[in-house]
Amino acid sequence: MNEFIDALYDKLAGTVAVTNLLSASTAIYEAEAPRGASLPYIIVNLQGGPGDEPANPDRHVNHVFAIKGVSATSIDAAGAIAAAIDGALHNAALTVSGWAVFWLARESPLRYTEHAATGLEVHHAGATYRIRAGT
Repeated sequence: MNEFIDALYDKLAGTVAVTNLLSASTAIYEAEAPRGASLPYIIVNLQGGPGDEPANPDRHVNHVFAIKGVSATSIDAAGAIAAAIDGALHNAALTVSGWAVFWLARESPLRYTEHAATGLEVHHAGATYRIRAGT
């Protein structure tokens, strides 16, 4: 994990309203859940951004992360996780080692259902979140 994903993990894992909806308080994964992970869980994935913003002598970054709840119960259950994520992150303070975060905000929603080969329906709901920070 990079320092931004570490910070997002810490923020989400430290929010009871989020962890109460997961299969375990540590059910927050980068990019994908491990094979056999119990649902429900959260996936955090770096999507892009412009990345580095070399507009001045200090280093600034602008990253976009997709953060979603994943549930086998229903799209509404995944949506409840997404709402808890939003409550924990949107316009919240975030501590990132080596960085001063000056922006953390929800941007675009995401919501869909996939049908696994086993016949299991897996529901995803969340959003993209933009983090802007400087050194």
